[in-house]
Amino acid sequence: MRAAAFARRTRRWRIITGAGLLAGVLLAWLMAAGPAAGQPRPPAITDFTAPAAMENPQLSPDGRSLLFVREPQPADPAGTPNQIVIIDLTDPGEPRATRLPLPDMTVRWAAWGNNERVLLGLELMAQVRGAGFQAVRSDGTRTRITEIRRSQIMSVRRDGQDPVMLFDFSSRQFNHLFNTRLDQVSDFLLHDPDHVLLPARSSAGSLNLYRVNIETGRARVAVSGSEATIAFFTNAAGEATMRWDLAGYGQDLRILVRAPGTRRWRTAQRVPVNEFQRLQRDYEWTARSDVHDEALVYWNNPETGTTGLYRYAFSTRELAGAAFSHPEYDVSGVIVDPLTLTALGVTWSDTRRRLMMFDEDINAHLPALAAFFGEDTLAFPVQRVGERVLIKVTGPGEPGVFYLYDMDASQIWPIGDRQPLLARRALARVSVHDYGARDGTGLFGYLTWPQTPAGDPPPLVVLPHGGPEARDHHDFDRLAQLIAAQGYLVFQPQFRGSHGFGRAFAEAGYGQWGGLIQSDITDGVRDLLERGLVDPDRVCAVGWSFGGYSALMQAVLEPGLYRCVIAGAAPSDLPDLLGWLEDEGGEVFDYARRAMGDPNTAMDQLIAYSPARRAREIQAPVLLLHGRRDGVVPVEQSRIMERALKAARVEHSYIPHNGGHNIATDRQWAHVATRIVFFLFDHLQTPRGALAQARREMDSADGEIVDIIVEIDPFDN
Repeated sequence: MRAAAFARRTRRWRIITGAGLLAGVLLAWLMAAGPAAGQPRPPAITDFTAPAAMENPQLSPDGRSLLFVREPQPADPAGTPNQIVIIDLTDPGEPRATRLPLPDMTVRWAAWGNNERVLLGLELMAQVRGAGFQAVRSDGTRTRITEIRRSQIMSVRRDGQDPVMLFDFSSRQFNHLFNTRLDQVSDFLLHDPDHVLLPARSSAGSLNLYRVNIETGRARVAVSGSEATIAFFTNAAGEATMRWDLAGYGQDLRILVRAPGTRRWRTAQRVPVNEFQRLQRDYEWTARSDVHDEALVYWNNPETGTTGLYRYAFSTRELAGAAFSHPEYDVSGVIVDPLTLTALGVTWSDTRRRLMMFDEDINAHLPALAAFFGEDTLAFPVQRVGERVLIKVTGPGEPGVFYLYDMDASQIWPIGDRQPLLARRALARVSVHDYGARDGTGLFGYLTWPQTPAGDPPPLVVLPHGGPEARDHHDFDRLAQLIAAQGYLVFQPQFRGSHGFGRAFAEAGYGQWGGLIQSDITDGVRDLLERGLVDPDRVCAVGWSFGGYSALMQAVLEPGLYRCVIAGAAPSDLPDLLGWLEDEGGEVFDYARRAMGDPNTAMDQLIAYSPARRAREIQAPVLLLHGRRDGVVPVEQSRIMERALKAARVEHSYIPHNGGHNIATDRQWAHVATRIVFFLFDHLQTPRGALAQARREMDSADGEIVDIIVEIDPFDN
């Protein structure tokens, strides 16, 4: 958020509420000040590739302090480690920050144990006793394992003193191969500030729930399970009221429940594991309920055709009522309090993001907050402690900024930006673009507008989303903003097959991966061309996963339209992909067969919908990006596409990386982002200067992604 905007909003808030607003002292190392003069320029690549400075902040149980993990920022001195930052908010107008360095530590998460101690989920490498053990790989080869990756919790005072590891690994009680994930908290026990509940297996193999002292690290059994137990669940009072056991030699799952205050478990449900997988698909568990034998689940209501949030009772095997349901749109997310683990509210989207909180006190303040921050942002509470509420504000031009709000006084204070480098720059405007499909169906997409001088229409980058049962939102989109910052208009169509608009809309894309879905995308592009909004000679398609598949299919179906294609982690040969999924088996294959097409009845169509089988129809240069460890779309799909493009003599580049299906690290994102920007410049504009030199260096890197990140002026092309 810009300083000037902050001042304007401060004055407006005083008018709305009639209450004094303490703007607060912005943390100089966290909140970015606006420029002294002139209009901020679009972001550089390095602004988008910097790690988040504030991720998942959390209020202490008394609401007087804030905790978060801070990754080193580009302006920090070399060698700056990750840090735990604790902000004293006793006086929110005068925040005081304490930073605890974490050298040589891999921190998975951070949370409050109580008001004085912090819990850190650490990832460690542990030595296996003796000579280790042998593991058999999927290809049949054997390897000896002498160390394993283990996660464990460290408790430390808020001043960084008195570190304690939870669970005593000096004895054999916990130090064995059964316990590789000891950082999973079942309950933070807010009513018992000295303890937390953690699951762990005993040396005999039983999964028990332990009450662990965060001052000493010592543990005692709170609830006993068995070797068959795989999970415990607690209620709001911290009582274990549900557990899952395997039965029938691992073929069945028993769901056991007990009433609060009682000791006896009873079986509420016993189902085959494969049927439970179907149950989880039909009733996707998302948060705990305040009733001991219930869970909050996503469920698609056949009467409305939309997915809502419902209560599912294991004892009756039926739904016990709706927590929230919308007649037209699917619920897109549930906001869960990080300490109480209870559901605070839900979000959904029409063309913009919407919010409903279960807490009526908070709901009463939402209209004023929405008016304060403006219609292009969504201010949603992520945690409540008494009258204090931690609020996150996001929007197309706002990657995330946090505030502390006092409901009793109607006062708000800024805490910090998630991406401070982006806060200094002018992010692109996003609008909703309505258009009609060729069969008359009304559709829409999002346009992210470049900040280029007035004149000729800009180049267009078509950016279809993955899934296909996913959707884009009227929110900050890092890839769309990155591309727009280079001077391109970005179009994100919400085609039939997308999630969020009801079951019928999603299922309209079944069996239509290369058919109706692609025509919906093409119709949106044609509409932009007919309106004269873009340069018809400079159009590229970019996508990841199913979006990458769509980019390839667009080049097949509309060869004269696209100047270039970028496909990341993309399916390319549907029969081959279905064969791989069939070997994997289970619900994933059943869904893929419905979504793509059944190879037993629709093989000709699957072949026609496979870009690799139609590579000779592609005229545009293609960039393929894929992670070698992709377990969703195997990297072989890009290798197949590469071979097909080579045989068809189509200009292409194939760049593998060491990641998985999604971009998991900031380093991987920096590599991929740089490659995308360079490829677009190569084919939509004429690179020169620093960009051209960096491009030459990358071309000499033997096809591997390398560490080249440069500042690019989008107006110098």
